[in-house]
Amino acid sequence: MSKSLISIFAVVALVLSVVMVSALDLSTPEDLTLANNKTTLTLSSADLVDLTVSKVDAPGVVTLLSATPASPFNGTATLNISLVSVDSTVKFGTHPITISTLATDATNSSITEPNAVSFNFIKSFCSYGAVGEQNLTINSIDMSNLGEGDDTEWRLLDTVRVEVEVENQGESDLSDIVVELAVFDSSGNEVTGDLNFINSDEEEIEIGKINDGDNEQVTFEFEVSPDFDDGDYRLAIKTYSKKSGLGQDKICDDTAGDLDNGFYQSVSVERETDEGKRIGFSNIKVNPSEATCGDAVQLTLDAINIGDEDEDQVQVTLFNKELGINQFVEIKGGLDQGDSESLSFNFEVPAGLADKTYNLELSADYDYNKGEYRQSLDDVRKISLKVLGCQPVVSTPAATITASLASEAKAGQQLTILATLKNSGTSATSFVVDASGFESWAALGSVSDRIVTLNAGESKDVTVVLNVNSGVSGDKILTVDAKSGAQTISKTVPVSIAASQGISGVSLSGNTMLWVIGAINLILVIVIIIVAIRVSRR
Repeated sequence: MSKSLISIFAVVALVLSVVMVSALDLSTPEDLTLANNKTTLTLSSADLVDLTVSKVDAPGVVTLLSATPASPFNGTATLNISLVSVDSTVKFGTHPITISTLATDATNSSITEPNAVSFNFIKSFCSYGAVGEQNLTINSIDMSNLGEGDDTEWRLLDTVRVEVEVENQGESDLSDIVVELAVFDSSGNEVTGDLNFINSDEEEIEIGKINDGDNEQVTFEFEVSPDFDDGDYRLAIKTYSKKSGLGQDKICDDTAGDLDNGFYQSVSVERETDEGKRIGFSNIKVNPSEATCGDAVQLTLDAINIGDEDEDQVQVTLFNKELGINQFVEIKGGLDQGDSESLSFNFEVPAGLADKTYNLELSADYDYNKGEYRQSLDDVRKISLKVLGCQPVVSTPAATITASLASEAKAGQQLTILATLKNSGTSATSFVVDASGFESWAALGSVSDRIVTLNAGESKDVTVVLNVNSGVSGDKILTVDAKSGAQTISKTVPVSIAASQGISGVSLSGNTMLWVIGAINLILVIVIIIVAIRVSRR
């Protein structure tokens, strides 16, 4: 079918002359797709005289539907139906087509009741419909909801996982294979962009090559964002090749037996009706995610009203007894349904903590009325913070550190030190890396890895960047430290900083001859000026 035909909408009425008398039976044609664009309609009656196809109704779908009889009527006639063109605005989903008929007897005095048959045009996920699927097929689709709702009944902020297995059933290898996921609303509009994908490849995962007879599995994982409205949606999957010369017009499959409608899975999105679950949290970030005693930590998040009622005021609390955290932020402007508010909490990791992972607890109070909150979340949200290097360890780990300059040392510029830390002990150990002894002549820019965990025998390079003060010169020293519990290992690094350059890039400091030459030149200039003045007076 030529793509250039996608243009004008029309409904064509067709008239067929056949022999008839009484009741008329019509078969149900197979559904049409862009790939399978032909079907047939069988008309049967004992002795009809005249038959009229009074109407072909396909609103907004078919721009030209060709329907012609395959043979003269003799009790049975076959109507060949060809889909010539489809409107470019047709959206994902099933679109009905209805063919209506009228029949009369020989005297035209007896007219049968109108007969009609309906079938569908299916606009599926593959751009040209499922083609070449005998080579590349979707074997299975497994969808599971890791959040509050059911597998096909999603709540806002639910995490959904979709595992897809595809197989190369052909006799040759296929390359540049892609598996793609999409979600459409009930009107056929794609809303995949409103999903917050957790898997790095998002909605399109590239598999690459699949040998003949082999299969591959990919996993999509996403959060149902608050941007979704209540209602019904359709999840679709397709697999195809991006290789030049193939493409979706040659090989693409978007059907699977695991999908309840063959080419899509019906899902619904609902707001939270449980009073104890109306506030949700998203975009939670802890910086740094690993910390040591004395570190400043910031936790940022979005508080979202995922319930079915507006909230006049909301209070969000962050708590951990061991870390001494009990902070709250009030959203006094309220949160309507679907609204969100960005919040942040800041705290310092106290001294004397055991090395372990601590759970920061987020909770919310809402249903504000007459100065008090009448409802709280049933369950707190736990966020992990790993704390290392605060407590001495029983056994002293063996470790070594080396450090040296990795750049030139110049005043007013950055200075880079490359340190290599090695755990020569027998068990995994964590180290806190720092630098000291430079404070009078430079400022700390960055440490590439402040907290380093090394297995026995493992090494890791750490980069320390200093910003050298202007006007500094001469020999300096600094120390790179790695602390683990009560043990600190250090490496002193000598630094020779070049003095700032003079005019034209030549330094005069420490060079007597240059100073003498300069003085002589100055005296000669003065003498020349005096002589010139005397001559001019004569």
